[in-house]
Amino acid sequence: MAASEYRSVLSLVLVLCLCSTQMSPTSAARQLLQTVPTIPSLPKPTLPPLPAIPTVPQATLPPLPPVPTLPKPTLPQLPRE
Repeated sequence: MAASEYRSVLSLVLVLCLCSTQMSPTSAARQLLQTVPTIPSLPKPTLPPLPAIPTVPQATLPPLPPVPTLPKPTLPQLPRE
C-alpha cells in the first residue's frame, strides 16, 4: 500500500517538474541566438575568370533509309446467313 502511494507521489512530482519548465524549444533557440556572439562577415574571394567553352564540331550523319511501305491488310468476308 505504501509503495503505491510512493509511486503516485513520485509520478505527480515528476509531472509537475516537467510541466513547470519555462524553456520551450523555441525559447531555447532564441536564447541561444541572443547569447552566441555574432559571426563576423568574411571577405568576398575574387574568383578567376571562367575559361572559354570550346565549340564542338557538328557530326555529319548519313541519311536515314526510307521507311518501307506495308501492304494494306484485307479482312476476310464474314459469312452471311
